[in-house]
Amino acid sequence: MTLGINKPVWDGLTPSDRAIIEAAAAAELTRALAEFNAQNVKWLKVLRADQRIKILRFSDELIRTFGKLSKEVLADTAAKDPLTRKVYDSYMAFLAGGMDWGELSETGYRNTRRLALG
Repeated sequence: MTLGINKPVWDGLTPSDRAIIEAAAAAELTRALAEFNAQNVKWLKVLRADQRIKILRFSDELIRTFGKLSKEVLADTAAKDPLTRKVYDSYMAFLAGGMDWGELSETGYRNTRRLALG
């Protein structure tokens, strides 16, 4: 989800107007994410009920290959100029931290729910 506002327009807003826009954007993001997850649950049930549909996961080997190729493309792109390299380095550092945090938060939460609720 994206909200774009012309910088001179944004700069001309009062702090309270900016706060209202930021709060509305945050509320819409939260609502949209909840709706996204609710619809995914609903339609996954529909897919699973259809005997003609088989839900498959890519093999670990294929995922590793995609990952290796993606890293190569990203590294090649990052090598082209200093700004792209800066963005790449920042992204990779964030990704590593996000993966670490996700193991404790999202994966941990799902595993705990699965144990508690069977």
